Amino acid sequence: MYNVFSRAQARAIGIEPALLQSSLACCLIRVARGIYAVAADCSHPAHARLRYFLEDPALLLARSRGAAPDRARPHPGTLSRWERDRLDHVGWLACTGRIAPGDIVSHRSAAMVHDLPLLPGRLTRLEVSSPHGRITTPGLRRRERVIADEDIVEAHPIGSLRVTSRARTVVDLIRDCGTETGIMAAECFLGRPGTDEHGRPGRFPLPAAARQRRKAVLCDAAGRLLDGWGAARLRRVLDLGTGLSESPAEALALLGFHSVGIGDVVQQAELYTDQGAFIGRVDFLLERLGLVIEVDGESKYRASGTILMDRRALLREKRRENAIRALGFRVLRLEWADVIDPQRFVAALRSVGALR
Repeated sequence: MYNVFSRAQARAIGIEPALLQSSLACCLIRVARGIYAVAADCSHPAHARLRYFLEDPALLLARSRGAAPDRARPHPGTLSRWERDRLDHVGWLACTGRIAPGDIVSHRSAAMVHDLPLLPGRLTRLEVSSPHGRITTPGLRRRERVIADEDIVEAHPIGSLRVTSRARTVVDLIRDCGTETGIMAAECFLGRPGTDEHGRPGRFPLPAAARQRRKAVLCDAAGRLLDGWGAARLRRVLDLGTGLSESPAEALALLGFHSVGIGDVVQQAELYTDQGAFIGRVDFLLERLGLVIEVDGESKYRASGTILMDRRALLREKRRENAIRALGFRVLRLEWADVIDPQRFVAALRSVGALR
């Protein structure tokens, strides 16, 4: 699956470790110890047998040329580092022999299955939960957890493996993996639009009623775990979550505002001219300071199917910002480095008088 296979699977069809090792400089990448992914359609005669594991040719094209890896999204697009790491991790889950019958795929591994955002960095272990004890070894972390049947799903595409539900996964991430990881996952769960029958995403932001229904589902899953380790963090993130963060960076900015005591920030505020013409929706608005705060990412200005910046998108954004400034607002732009680093975040807010 996703062109990922194990050393044991390779040996079963007669591929020796020496061939795997030599192919790493050519058409393979190592996902983890004993786990590999085919990264290119190699013409080397000695590597021809590796084609046996080419189950997703579209992903090969994505790795080499930037085409979309997901068959449900046929339109061209870049394969980000996150997408590549996620597909490699899900392929690793599918081909590993280390997950015991009683294990439930959970935490960061379940986040990969459900496409919930995580902080940058390749996962070096599979993460599972089991009522039968815990262990941490190279490549596997098993937490001792009892998980209710209603919090378990059999998630495509990893077949018979059982996985914590999206809501339970978010709760586990909040409890066990830190506030930053938790708020990113919670905001995604609460606010990410679904897709239509053609794989096209719906409109953002979701209506308030839809976000409230999702929050009720999340609170229901959390209600079974509100005692013990991480309970205070769980309550804090659930209280803070709005579903109005359009990206992980915006979720971290939301957390940052509340961490420094700015509670009157408005998310996804709509601005209009004096004549009533719509200018745009801004990420954050501090109206008492006349301050608009935008959290930027390169993908906002990326041309479809390329890693180049779309000049037209940049010009549109410049005109939009000029219109916002014409209303009398100041504009502060934050990047990922500003929201992931508390000191940089505070310094940026102080530079515009939002903090003393």
